[in-house]
Amino acid sequence: MKRNKARHGPVAMTSTELAEFVRNPPTGALCIEEDGHLIALPTQVLGASDGIWDVSLSGCGDVAPGNSSPACLVADSFTTYSAIRGCIVQGTVTRTSRVGEDTAIVAVRSSRVRTFSFAAVND
Repeated sequence: MKRNKARHGPVAMTSTELAEFVRNPPTGALCIEEDGHLIALPTQVLGASDGIWDVSLSGCGDVAPGNSSPACLVADSFTTYSAIRGCIVQGTVTRTSRVGEDTAIVAVRSSRVRTFSFAAVND
């Protein structure tokens, strides 16, 4: 993908960049609806394959999304401001597994993924 060096805003990541981004576990939030309110739960991306994003929710207490719940994952990583990379994944929860009193592993089937990278602009 040819980059426009004159752009100052973020650009979309290539598929190779996205795969690298996921391999270096980004953190963020999984947004779900709970009791009629939108809440954001701290999360770490564990992996993504074939449209399924696996994330770990820490500190979620007794809150965990049910199957078929709509969800939005927002994750990013950065070492400097100019190296920010991230993604926004809209989809549906397909599986939630409790792995501790305060931790759950959630699978989200993506219906739409948008990526952004300031790092690519600065390459």
